[in-house]
Amino acid sequence: MQARSPFQQSLANSLAMLHKGFDATATWVTKLSWWKFFLFAALSLIAASIVQEELFSGSGGATSMHSEKKP
Repeated sequence: MQARSPFQQSLANSLAMLHKGFDATATWVTKLSWWKFFLFAALSLIAASIVQEELFSGSGGATSMHSEKKP
């Protein structure tokens, strides 16, 4: 049997934690009433939109656009 590299072990641990978190969230969501489920869904969409805008917007502080003046 071959030993795992530290990267593979860390990746396996991360995936295991994600799996446990997903299972816990799925179990919790199945116990919600319909109005709480829709509230959770709306809040999840809002949070995902904020994260997407922060991580993937093209107007970061590190990049800047310069306009050249034409004579």
